[in-house]
Amino acid sequence: MKFKLKRDLFFMFFLIGLSRSVSAQSNPEYVITDKGDTILCSIKQELFGGLKYTPVSDEQAKRIVAERIKEYYHNKEKNPFLAKKLPKPSAIKFVERLEFGQICLYELYQSSPGGIQQGRMTPGSTRRFWYAEKNGEHKLFLIKTNQLVSLGTSRKDRKAAFDELLGDDQELLQQFKNKEEYSFDEIRETIKAYNTKHVKVGVSSEFNR
Repeated sequence: MKFKLKRDLFFMFFLIGLSRSVSAQSNPEYVITDKGDTILCSIKQELFGGLKYTPVSDEQAKRIVAERIKEYYHNKEKNPFLAKKLPKPSAIKFVERLEFGQICLYELYQSSPGGIQQGRMTPGSTRRFWYAEKNGEHKLFLIKTNQLVSLGTSRKDRKAAFDELLGDDQELLQQFKNKEEYSFDEIRETIKAYNTKHVKVGVSSEFNR
Protein backbone atom coordinates (compact mmCIF):
# COMPACT_ATOMS: atom_id res chain seq x y z
CA MET A 1 0.00 0.00 0.00
CA LYS A 2 2.79 2.41 0.94
CA PHE A 3 4.70 1.47 -2.22
CA LYS A 4 1.64 2.20 -4.37
CA LEU A 5 1.14 5.56 -2.66
CA LYS A 6 4.79 6.53 -3.23
CA ARG A 7 4.58 5.41 -6.85
CA ASP A 8 1.41 7.44 -7.43
CA LEU A 9 2.99 10.51 -5.84
CA PHE A 10 6.10 10.06 -7.98
CA PHE A 11 4.06 9.96 -11.19
CA MET A 12 1.96 12.94 -10.07
CA PHE A 13 5.03 15.12 -9.48
CA PHE A 14 6.59 13.82 -12.69
CA LEU A 15 3.54 14.89 -14.71
CA ILE A 16 3.48 18.30 -13.03
CA GLY A 17 7.16 18.83 -13.87
CA LEU A 18 6.60 17.64 -17.43
CA SER A 19 3.65 19.99 -17.96
CA ARG A 20 5.71 22.93 -16.68
CA SER A 21 8.55 21.99 -19.01
CA VAL A 22 6.21 21.79 -22.00
CA SER A 23 4.63 25.11 -21.05
CA ALA A 24 8.05 26.79 -20.84
CA GLN A 25 8.99 25.40 -24.25
CA SER A 26 5.74 26.63 -25.83
CA ASN A 27 6.38 30.10 -24.44
CA PRO A 28 10.10 30.69 -25.06
CA GLU A 29 11.89 33.42 -23.16
CA TYR A 30 13.20 36.23 -25.31
CA VAL A 31 14.46 39.78 -25.39
CA ILE A 32 14.09 42.34 -28.16
CA THR A 33 16.97 44.79 -28.33
CA ASP A 34 16.75 48.51 -29.04
CA LYS A 35 17.93 47.65 -32.57
CA GLY A 36 14.96 45.37 -33.11
CA ASP A 37 16.83 42.05 -32.84
CA THR A 38 14.87 39.21 -31.22
CA ILE A 39 17.06 36.92 -29.11
CA LEU A 40 15.88 33.62 -27.67
CA CYS A 41 17.43 33.21 -24.25
CA SER A 42 17.09 32.10 -20.67
CA ILE A 43 16.27 34.76 -18.10
CA LYS A 44 17.22 34.65 -14.42
CA GLN A 45 16.67 36.91 -11.43
CA GLU A 46 19.75 38.64 -10.05
CA LEU A 47 20.58 38.29 -6.35
CA PHE A 48 19.75 41.91 -5.49
CA GLY A 49 16.97 42.48 -8.01
CA GLY A 50 17.00 42.99 -11.74
CA LEU A 51 17.20 40.38 -14.48
CA LYS A 52 19.89 38.87 -16.67
CA TYR A 53 19.50 37.02 -19.95
CA THR A 54 21.75 34.44 -21.58
CA PRO A 55 21.28 33.88 -25.34
CA VAL A 56 20.79 30.23 -26.33
CA SER A 57 23.83 30.53 -28.61
CA ASP A 58 26.05 32.16 -25.98
CA GLU A 59 27.18 31.62 -22.40
CA GLN A 60 27.66 35.26 -21.46
CA ALA A 61 24.83 36.69 -19.36
CA LYS A 62 23.79 40.30 -19.87
CA ARG A 63 21.61 42.57 -17.79
CA ILE A 64 18.16 43.52 -18.96
CA VAL A 65 18.03 47.32 -18.89
CA ALA A 66 15.52 49.66 -20.51
CA GLU A 67 18.25 51.56 -22.34
CA ARG A 68 19.23 48.49 -24.41
CA ILE A 69 16.21 46.16 -24.26
CA LYS A 70 12.79 47.31 -25.46
CA GLU A 71 10.87 44.13 -24.69
CA TYR A 72 11.34 40.84 -22.88
CA TYR A 73 9.34 37.82 -21.82
CA HIS A 74 10.20 35.81 -18.70
CA ASN A 75 8.28 32.54 -18.38
CA LYS A 76 7.73 33.18 -14.68
CA GLU A 77 5.44 36.03 -15.70
CA LYS A 78 2.13 35.90 -17.55
CA ASN A 79 2.84 38.71 -19.98
CA PRO A 80 5.72 40.44 -21.78
CA PHE A 81 7.32 43.59 -20.38
CA LEU A 82 8.03 46.59 -22.60
CA ALA A 83 10.31 49.58 -22.06
CA LYS A 84 8.04 52.63 -22.23
CA LYS A 85 8.52 56.32 -21.59
CA LEU A 86 6.20 57.32 -18.78
CA PRO A 87 4.39 60.67 -18.97
CA LYS A 88 5.27 61.68 -15.37
CA PRO A 89 7.99 61.51 -14.33
CA SER A 90 9.57 61.43 -17.77
CA ALA A 91 11.50 58.18 -17.43
CA ILE A 92 11.77 54.91 -19.32
CA LYS A 93 10.64 51.90 -17.31
CA PHE A 94 9.55 48.34 -17.95
CA VAL A 95 5.79 47.94 -17.78
CA GLU A 96 3.78 44.74 -18.09
CA ARG A 97 1.47 44.56 -21.10
CA LEU A 98 -1.89 43.30 -19.87
CA GLU A 99 -3.93 43.83 -23.05
CA PHE A 100 -2.90 44.10 -26.70
CA GLY A 101 -4.87 45.67 -29.55
CA GLN A 102 -5.90 49.11 -30.75
CA ILE A 103 -5.65 50.06 -27.09
CA CYS A 104 -2.75 48.50 -25.19
CA LEU A 105 -2.98 48.36 -21.41
CA TYR A 106 0.18 48.42 -19.27
CA GLU A 107 0.76 47.98 -15.55
CA LEU A 108 3.52 49.25 -13.27
CA TYR A 109 4.02 48.34 -9.62
CA GLN A 110 6.17 50.41 -7.29
CA SER A 111 6.81 49.16 -3.77
CA SER A 112 8.21 51.14 -0.86
CA PRO A 113 9.39 49.60 2.42
CA GLY A 114 8.02 50.57 5.79
CA GLY A 115 9.95 52.76 8.22
CA ILE A 116 9.83 54.68 11.46
CA GLN A 117 8.06 58.02 11.70
CA GLN A 118 7.71 59.87 14.99
CA GLY A 119 8.78 56.75 16.84
CA ARG A 120 6.18 54.51 15.19
CA MET A 121 6.58 51.79 12.62
CA THR A 122 4.82 52.55 9.34
CA PRO A 123 3.86 49.77 6.92
CA GLY A 124 5.22 49.53 3.40
CA SER A 125 3.02 50.30 0.44
CA THR A 126 2.55 49.22 -3.13
CA ARG A 127 1.51 51.73 -5.74
CA ARG A 128 -0.26 50.41 -8.81
CA PHE A 129 -0.42 52.35 -12.07
CA TRP A 130 -2.29 51.57 -15.27
CA TYR A 131 -1.24 53.24 -18.51
CA ALA A 132 -2.89 53.01 -21.92
CA GLU A 133 -1.55 53.55 -25.42
CA LYS A 134 -3.66 53.80 -28.57
CA ASN A 135 -2.85 52.83 -32.17
CA GLY A 136 0.81 52.20 -31.35
CA GLU A 137 1.52 55.92 -31.08
CA HIS A 138 4.09 55.36 -28.29
CA LYS A 139 2.35 57.83 -26.02
CA LEU A 140 1.17 56.61 -22.64
CA PHE A 141 -1.76 58.00 -20.69
CA LEU A 142 -2.13 57.39 -16.96
CA ILE A 143 -5.70 56.12 -16.63
CA LYS A 144 -5.88 54.41 -13.22
CA THR A 145 -3.98 54.13 -9.95
CA ASN A 146 -4.70 53.05 -6.39
CA GLN A 147 -3.61 56.51 -5.18
CA LEU A 148 -6.14 59.31 -4.71
CA VAL A 149 -3.80 61.92 -6.15
CA SER A 150 -0.76 60.73 -8.06
CA LEU A 151 1.90 62.29 -10.29
CA GLY A 152 0.04 65.57 -10.48
CA THR A 153 -3.18 64.02 -11.78
CA SER A 154 -6.55 63.62 -10.16
CA ARG A 155 -9.12 60.86 -10.63
CA LYS A 156 -11.04 63.27 -12.87
CA ASP A 157 -7.96 63.77 -15.09
CA ARG A 158 -7.36 60.03 -15.41
CA LYS A 159 -11.00 59.33 -16.21
CA ALA A 160 -11.01 62.08 -18.85
CA ALA A 161 -7.93 60.52 -20.47
CA PHE A 162 -9.66 57.15 -20.65
CA ASP A 163 -12.84 58.69 -22.06
CA GLU A 164 -10.73 60.28 -24.79
CA LEU A 165 -9.26 56.91 -25.73
CA LEU A 166 -12.79 55.58 -26.26
CA GLY A 167 -13.91 58.73 -28.07
CA ASP A 168 -14.20 57.14 -31.52
CA ASP A 169 -16.67 54.54 -30.20
CA GLN A 170 -19.47 56.58 -28.69
CA GLU A 171 -21.65 53.53 -28.11
CA LEU A 172 -19.05 51.77 -25.98
CA LEU A 173 -18.12 55.02 -24.23
CA GLN A 174 -21.75 55.60 -23.24
CA GLN A 175 -22.11 52.03 -22.00
CA PHE A 176 -19.03 52.56 -19.84
CA LYS A 177 -20.33 55.87 -18.47
CA ASN A 178 -23.73 54.36 -17.68
CA LYS A 179 -22.10 51.87 -15.30
CA GLU A 180 -20.69 54.75 -13.24
CA GLU A 181 -17.85 52.52 -12.11
CA TYR A 182 -14.18 53.30 -12.62
CA SER A 183 -12.61 50.16 -11.21
CA PHE A 184 -9.58 48.25 -12.48
CA ASP A 185 -11.79 45.34 -13.55
CA GLU A 186 -14.30 47.50 -15.42
CA ILE A 187 -11.57 49.42 -17.24
CA ARG A 188 -9.91 46.21 -18.40
CA GLU A 189 -13.18 44.67 -19.57
CA THR A 190 -13.97 47.84 -21.53
CA ILE A 191 -10.56 47.77 -23.22
CA LYS A 192 -11.11 44.12 -24.14
CA ALA A 193 -14.49 45.00 -25.63
CA TYR A 194 -12.97 47.89 -27.61
CA ASN A 195 -10.16 45.74 -29.00
CA THR A 196 -12.63 43.02 -30.00
CA LYS A 197 -14.70 45.55 -31.98
CA HIS A 198 -11.66 47.27 -33.48
CA VAL A 199 -9.30 44.50 -34.52
CA LYS A 200 -5.72 45.68 -34.94
CA VAL A 201 -3.85 44.67 -38.07
CA GLY A 202 -0.28 43.52 -37.37
CA VAL A 203 1.53 42.86 -34.11
CA SER A 204 4.22 44.66 -32.13
CA SER A 205 6.50 41.63 -32.03
CA GLU A 206 6.69 38.10 -33.32
CA PHE A 207 5.98 36.87 -29.80
CA ASN A 208 2.69 38.69 -29.26
CA ARG A 209 0.73 37.48 -26.26
